[in-house]
Amino acid sequence: MGNQTSVQCRTGKRHAYKNRTASELADDKRKNAPSTSKTHQERNSIMTSSSSSSSSSSSTTNTSVPPDSSRFSSVSPTTTTDSMDRRLDRAAAADLGALKKKTTITTATAAQQRKTLSETVVEAWIRAFNEHNVYAAMAVTADNSLFEFPDAEMEMLAQHFYDSVRMAFASIPNMKFQYDSIQSIADEDNDNDEDRVLVVRNFFGHGTHTGEPYSFGPYPPLPARGATFRDAPMDITITIQNGKIAHFSCDAKGKMVGPPGIYEQLGGILL
Repeated sequence: MGNQTSVQCRTGKRHAYKNRTASELADDKRKNAPSTSKTHQERNSIMTSSSSSSSSSSSTTNTSVPPDSSRFSSVSPTTTTDSMDRRLDRAAAADLGALKKKTTITTATAAQQRKTLSETVVEAWIRAFNEHNVYAAMAVTADNSLFEFPDAEMEMLAQHFYDSVRMAFASIPNMKFQYDSIQSIADEDNDNDEDRVLVVRNFFGHGTHTGEPYSFGPYPPLPARGATFRDAPMDITITIQNGKIAHFSCDAKGKMVGPPGIYEQLGGILL
């Protein structure tokens, strides 16, 4: 046993320590030091636990059901080819239907064009009248055309007719014309759309005399007094030759119409 030494610390207490040999102190140090092998064992245990946890997690992930590849392999080449054939058949049928529809529309359009071609001249003539454009009306009229008014027992050459129309427009600035329809008289032997006979149904003009004095033929001019006129509905038969008006005949069913009718309605007297 070693000798004991008494030591007084700051607190005033005295403690007794054995006087230890160097070998005894070394033994105590080794005993109190942490065990290296134990530390390695603990570390290995932690790593093993972590690895086990990762392995378990990976195992859990890998146990999921893989994609069913059978649904891809179950489609046989024959089935795919049949499906494509059906699609091609449907596309071809759709194209054929569209072609038939287009052909039908084109045929109808051509028929409509043939129908309206024979009416183009007359429509242009009426439009020129409503625009008070005498020159446009004369452009679709043959120079030697004849305008007849059987109810007034009168006929006029184109130049004389348009002279009276020009004076009517100057005397009646708001003059307008209306009609119900334009009909083509069938002619089985005529395939030329520019040579047709057409009838303008229920054609009539109307307006108020507020402009220049109105005159007609050899009769004295009539001063503007605000008088109005309205033609009786008439059927006008127009013969088209070479794309121009060649003959004009007005059937007013016994009424006085046209330039002579306007003169009478505005107060003039025809002798």
